[in-house]
Amino acid sequence: MNILYHHRTQSSGAAGHHINEMVKAFETSGYSVDVLSPFGVNKQQKAVSGSQKKNRYLIPQFFFEMLELCYNAVAFVKLIKQLKKKKYAFIYERYAIFNLAGILAARLFNMPIVLEVSFHSMTSVYPKRTKLFSRLANLADRFIFANAFGIVTVTAVLKTDLMDYFNVAGNKIIVLHNAADADVFNSEISAAQVRAKYNLNSDKVIGFAGGFYPWHGIDLLINAADDVLKIIPDAKFMLIGDGPLRKSLQLTVRSRQLEKAFIFTGSIPHSELPQYMSAFDVGVMPDSNDYGSPIKIFEYMAMGKPVLAPKLKPIEEVIINEKNGMLFEAKNKEALAEAIIKILHDRELYKKISLDSKRDLLDNHTWVKNAQAILNKWQAIFMAKEKIRFVSQYFYPEVASTAQLMVELAEGLNLKGCRIKAICGQPTYIKAKTLPRREIINGMEIERLSCTRLNKNSSIGRLLNWVSYTFLAFFKILFSFDRSPLFIVSQPPFLFVVGYLLKIIRGQEYICLIYDLYPDIAVKLGFMKENSPIARLWDMANKEFFRKAAFVVVPSDNMKALIEKKIGKNDKVKVIYNWANGDLIKPMDKNNNWFAKKHDLTGKLVVLYSGNMGLFHELETIVEAADKLRACNNIRFVFIGEGGKKKKLMDMAADKQLNNVLFLPYQDKEVLPFSLTCSDISVVSLEKNLDCVAAPCKLYTSLAAGQIILGLVDNNSDVAKIVNKYNCGFCARQDDVGHVVKIIENLSKSTELLKQYQLNARKCFEENFTKEKSINDYYRIFSKN
Repeated sequence: MNILYHHRTQSSGAAGHHINEMVKAFETSGYSVDVLSPFGVNKQQKAVSGSQKKNRYLIPQFFFEMLELCYNAVAFVKLIKQLKKKKYAFIYERYAIFNLAGILAARLFNMPIVLEVSFHSMTSVYPKRTKLFSRLANLADRFIFANAFGIVTVTAVLKTDLMDYFNVAGNKIIVLHNAADADVFNSEISAAQVRAKYNLNSDKVIGFAGGFYPWHGIDLLINAADDVLKIIPDAKFMLIGDGPLRKSLQLTVRSRQLEKAFIFTGSIPHSELPQYMSAFDVGVMPDSNDYGSPIKIFEYMAMGKPVLAPKLKPIEEVIINEKNGMLFEAKNKEALAEAIIKILHDRELYKKISLDSKRDLLDNHTWVKNAQAILNKWQAIFMAKEKIRFVSQYFYPEVASTAQLMVELAEGLNLKGCRIKAICGQPTYIKAKTLPRREIINGMEIERLSCTRLNKNSSIGRLLNWVSYTFLAFFKILFSFDRSPLFIVSQPPFLFVVGYLLKIIRGQEYICLIYDLYPDIAVKLGFMKENSPIARLWDMANKEFFRKAAFVVVPSDNMKALIEKKIGKNDKVKVIYNWANGDLIKPMDKNNNWFAKKHDLTGKLVVLYSGNMGLFHELETIVEAADKLRACNNIRFVFIGEGGKKKKLMDMAADKQLNNVLFLPYQDKEVLPFSLTCSDISVVSLEKNLDCVAAPCKLYTSLAAGQIILGLVDNNSDVAKIVNKYNCGFCARQDDVGHVVKIIENLSKSTELLKQYQLNARKCFEENFTKEKSINDYYRIFSKN
C-alpha cells in the first residue's frame, strides 16, 4: 500500500526531523511512502538540531504571505500529476497556514487525507499576520479542518482548540504526542568522546538541545544557574543549537561571569545529537508554549535522562512529576534550580525516573507507534476493497426510516471492508442547526450539501428541496476525479438522473435502489394523470435510467414484477428486503418498558403507528376505528412521527373528542427499542394500489419488536402475503373500519392468540429480515460491480 506524504516545510530543524521520522515509521509499518514537497526538498534531507529559518525573515511580511497562498497553485498541479500517476491509500499532510492544495486534491480524487497539526492560525506561537491575511488564514483553517478526513494533533490542548474554535468533530481527531527513535537515542551510547572534547570529566551536565527562541526560555535556565552552582559547583550547562537569541544569551552568560559553566555547541547534525545527549546527566526544557509537544523531551527520555520541564498543560499530558520526569512551576527560576538540585542529589529518585521515562517512551512514544496508531485508527478505510458512494438526500442523523436503513447498510458494508462515502443533504426531519459539511461517523465519510431546507410537508417546499439536492449532487460528483460506483436511492424520486448523466458523460457505474417509484405513486394518488405528458416523459426516463444501471434493487417481489414489466425480464433487477436491527429492536414486556409507563400504556391493548404519516399511508381508518372503540377503556391508539397527514389525523381526533388517541413526535434512535415495543399491535398501511410502487419499512421493525401486524393493504400485496404465510397478524381493506374494529376487539379478548401471533412475528423476522442477511445480499452486488 502507498502513502503520499505532502508538506510545505523547508526547515531542516525539528519540523524536517519530524517529517523524516514519520516517513521512516510508515515505511517500517509496511507502507511505501512518496514525499511531495517544495522544490529542492526531499525526504532524505538531514535535520540539523536547533537550526534557524533564515530565509523566512528576509522577505517582507506581505510578500511572504502572498507566496504562501500562491504556492498552492504549484502544489496542486504536482499533487494532481502524482495522484494520476500512482494509486495511494491516503494522503498524509503536515499542516501549514494557507496550505489548501492537499485538501483540494483529496476532494477531487475522493481520497482520505490525514492532517498532522502542531499549531493553527489562532495559536499564540503563530506568526503575527497583517489584518487581512489573519482573517484569510482563519477562513482557510476552517475549510482545511472541515474537509480533512482525519486529524492528528500533537497535544490534547490542540484537539480542544480545533473542536472549540473550528467546530471540528472530536471523533475525527486523535492525539499523538511527538516521539523519539529508541534505536537511535539509547542509553548505551558512550559519552566519553563528547565529555573529553569539552573537558567535562566527572562534572554534572545539565543539557538543553533545540532552537534558541523566546518560547524555549533559555534565559530562565541561565538565571537559575547561580542557585544551582552554589550547591553543585561542578555543574556544567551544555546548550546545543542555534537561533536568533544565541548572541544575546552568550552576552548574558559573559555579563554574569558564567562562561566556565556554560558550553554553546552551536548547531550539530541531528545524527550526532544522541552522542552529545549521552554526556547529559539531565535534560532540561526550560519553557514551552501552550500547544507544543517538544521533541527534545522524548529524546531525553529515550536516552534515559531525567526530564525537567515546566508545568504546562501539553507537557503534563506526558510527564508525571517524579515518575517519568520532574515538573517545576513555569517561568520560576527558583523552582527550576530546586528541581535540578533535587534530581542530581537524590540518586534513588534519579535512577527511578531514568528507568520509568525510558520504559514510558518505549511503550507509548516512538515514531513507529505513532504511525501504527494512525494506520489502526483508519485502517478499515485505507484498506477498503470496494469504494461506494451513497447518494441519498437523507442520511445520518435523520430519523426517517430511509436514513436509518442507509446508515445501517453503510456501517455493515464498512465492516466488510468497503469504503463508504455518503453525499446527502442537511437534516430536515429533525430540528437541528446546520451540521458540519464533512464528518466521519463510525468510519463512514459524510458530505452534506447546502441544499434548501424548506418545509417538507409543503408540496412546493418538498419539490424545491428535491431539485436543489439533485442539482448539487450532480455537480459535486461531476467535478471529481473519483469513478467509484454510485449507490443512488429514490429520494428524491428523480435522483436517478444523476447516475444516468454521469454514465453517459464518463462511464461511471451506478446502482438504483427504489423505495418509492414515481410518477407511478403520483398517478395512483390522483395527483397526476397517467397519460399526461409529464407522467409519460418521466416513465420513459425511468425505463432508460433502469436499463443503464448496473443493478436495480427493489424491496419487494411485486415491485420487481412492475420494474420488469417496464424494462423486460432482466437479471439486473434484484429483490433485497428491508430489515431491522434485531439486536436493538426486540420484544419487551410493557411492564418493564419505561416509555409505556411514561405514557400510561401498561395494562392496555395498544395499537401503534410509528413512522412517516405520509400522503400514501392510509391512517384515517385507524382514527375511525378509535372512534368506534372509544368506550373500551382498555384499548389505546398511539401515533408516533410526523408527515403530511399528521395535522389531518390530529384534527379528526380533536373533532371527535377522542381521549383514547395519543400523538407523539419522532423519537430519537436510542428511544426506539422502547417506543416500538410500547404496543401490542403495529399498523402497516398503504393507500390502495400502491404496493407495487412503495415499500412500508415499518413492517420489519414491527416484526422485530414482536408486534402483531395490522395491515391496511391490498390483498395481493407483499405485506399481506407475509402476514398470511407466517400467521403474524391480520389484514383489512384500507377503508374497512368495521373489519379493523373486529380484529382489535378479538385480540383484546384473547391473550393466548395475542401472544402466539407476537411470537410468530419475531420468528418471521429472524428467519427472513435480519440486518445481516440483507447486508450480505448488498455486499454480493457491490462485489460484482
